[in-house]
Amino acid sequence: MPNPPPKEDTWAFQKIGTAFPPNPVKVMGEQNMYVALWYKHGRPIHGRSWNNGGVVECSFPYKKAELRTPQQLEGNIQVLQYMGDHNSQGFWYEWIKYKDRLEKTDDRQFLKCGDSFPIYWKDREEGSLLGYVDNRTEIALFSCNGTVYERKGPELNDMYIIVRNIKGGPPFCECDHCPKAPPPPPESVPGSDSGTGETPESSSGAPPVQPLGPCRRHPIGHPCPVHPCKICSTRLSRPLPPSQVEICRVMIDEWMDIRAGDPWPTRKLVKALDKTLDNTIPGENPDQYVALWYQAGEPVMGRVWNEGGKVAANFCWNKNEYKGNVGSIQLLVHLSEFARGFDYSWIPFKQAVSFDKDREWIPVHVNNDKGDISSGVITFDGKQILGKVDVKNERSSAGFGGKENMLVGPACAENTVVLCRKARRGYKFD
Repeated sequence: MPNPPPKEDTWAFQKIGTAFPPNPVKVMGEQNMYVALWYKHGRPIHGRSWNNGGVVECSFPYKKAELRTPQQLEGNIQVLQYMGDHNSQGFWYEWIKYKDRLEKTDDRQFLKCGDSFPIYWKDREEGSLLGYVDNRTEIALFSCNGTVYERKGPELNDMYIIVRNIKGGPPFCECDHCPKAPPPPPESVPGSDSGTGETPESSSGAPPVQPLGPCRRHPIGHPCPVHPCKICSTRLSRPLPPSQVEICRVMIDEWMDIRAGDPWPTRKLVKALDKTLDNTIPGENPDQYVALWYQAGEPVMGRVWNEGGKVAANFCWNKNEYKGNVGSIQLLVHLSEFARGFDYSWIPFKQAVSFDKDREWIPVHVNNDKGDISSGVITFDGKQILGKVDVKNERSSAGFGGKENMLVGPACAENTVVLCRKARRGYKFD
């Protein structure tokens, strides 16, 4: 079904230090970076915003200065939002390389305000940044830690810009109208490099898979032409028959943005131990779901639950418990079977931290220069509760009773189960 006529972009006016608006647009592949806009004397400038302690912080490059404070920015900024899907909006956001901006112009529209449009410096050695390009000069500015960086012309070619794609839906769209890949074959089915000439789908007796668009099918071992995940298999000693292809599936975790107190989401979330906890801390809801928050720039895992149809949350950090109005958070979504190339499971700590290079299960984690944290179910005096796990330093903790409750060393290893994921046959994580 074709998309309706595309609507205008939605920008939420936002005061620095307040909770994020609903459905902010993340930068591709980033856990905590969002598209932002600011005006200086009527001139639009794009920059980046992020969540810290549940509220908005931001950075904009202006001439030779980085602007971050309410005083410097003189009022509101704007944060890009996307509500609904391509069936209601008439478009979806896509990140493409700057050098490809003049391709498929019938299907793609620039996201820009005046002469400014966002650009993502993904491969910056010190850490990726979002800035803006002046369309008149092809000069891009980025800001970080009080410094403004300038890049121009050919230096921009492998950076990414965001466009409005008005054709169909995004890869792995879960709406009722987009085609769906078949479920993955059972683990017992031989791999696609078995030399039989059959794909996993055909060897399992399932009907042949129909093409689902440029991102959905491509040769095994080749990077997907339009999506960041890669489909890999054991190297073959012979050329791969043109008919032998794999289905591209998502290989990254899906986190949705939401605020404490918002209506409980309709999407399926990742649940502690995939069940109602048998024996949780007294007074705590036994149906607990994986959540992420940021405090002082550090990622913090915690839990949410449904409280009267609203999102209730709990996190712990620096010996304190945080609950109630914690502002903006993220929830781990359980993607549909057809979309993901991996599975989740809750694995005992000792197995999850294995250094075996061939290990199957890898902890689900979020990291930056401030920390590296995972989600885990922790047992305190026989009572289970969802909290956070620092795998590298052998620490796990959860907030309850007005404080952060922590296990360290052997106590952590014996009483913690870690959320992990495993790539399905024929797939691998980058």
